[in-house]
Amino acid sequence: MPRNQIRWYAPGGETEPVSKKEFRSLTKEGQGALAARIKQLAQARIGLSDLRHLRGELYEIRAQVGNNHFRVIVIQDSPVHFIILSCFYKNQQKTPKQELAKAEQRLKRWRSGN
Repeated sequence: MPRNQIRWYAPGGETEPVSKKEFRSLTKEGQGALAARIKQLAQARIGLSDLRHLRGELYEIRAQVGNNHFRVIVIQDSPVHFIILSCFYKNQQKTPKQELAKAEQRLKRWRSGN
């Protein structure tokens, strides 16, 4: 069975990836729901076609617990590598502009090797 590798975004010099810190700041229920979706991606049971395209290279993994919506913004770095750029609780209809801007900035830093 093919598998994907999932990496967490960490700028140079960070001991713990910032995207993982964001993940850990979510409720336990949110973490559990997102972890299940991330695991499906790692096991190649879902792929880009199952994720919501945001813009450019950015895709969104979605999870819901009751009325609470949780999101992960990812990119596909190679055919089998996905990078988690951002994790957050979503409390509005559209993906917040500041989350998109943050993910785009992190993507730019990732591509430049920082």
